[in-house]
Amino acid sequence: MVVATIERRASLDGFTVTPEESSPFFVPNYLLENYPNLELYSGDEINQDGYDFLYSLHRIYLCQKKSIDLLSRREHSSFELTNKLKQRKFSQSEIDQTLTYLKKKNFLNDTRFTEFFILSRLRKKPEGMAMIVQRLLQKGISYSISQEIYSNIVDDEMQKDIIQKAYEKTRLKYSDNQEKLINYLLRIGFTYSDIKRVIDDNSDN
Repeated sequence: MVVATIERRASLDGFTVTPEESSPFFVPNYLLENYPNLELYSGDEINQDGYDFLYSLHRIYLCQKKSIDLLSRREHSSFELTNKLKQRKFSQSEIDQTLTYLKKKNFLNDTRFTEFFILSRLRKKPEGMAMIVQRLLQKGISYSISQEIYSNIVDDEMQKDIIQKAYEKTRLKYSDNQEKLINYLLRIGFTYSDIKRVIDDNSDN
């Protein structure tokens, strides 16, 4: 039983599928190229199985399109992007195929996201590695990867500058209570040894 017809859309590099009882939808050629034995011609009439298959490709196309839109605004981790796509009612299969496509094209890259996130956080507010790693865990980046990338970005001199900035921003607030100052710096991710060093360095000045 015929349920739809297809028309080649050269200007859009794909096909428009026009069902008899619902709205037309688009399928791009780059998705069809994954099926070299599939032959489609303008004017073809398709049955329900053919319609269901082409509609599944259309859904993947929509998922990819939405993903690229989100990634054009800022970097995302795979975990973040997956959650946003689930909120938009894409299936896990559609999301998995989309992530594979995006990673192959290097549109989605968790290492690049992690580097961007660390540098962005440090520009906004000085924090220690433990706090930044915790924030990255919430974005789906593992502790080991976060720690490795942080260590590659932040050398010893940069780490000293970061904790010095954190110390300078808070020392007036806790000028009468060093214990509270230490506890605050511990809460935002600095180690006790780094905190002790910055306090000693500034005490000597």
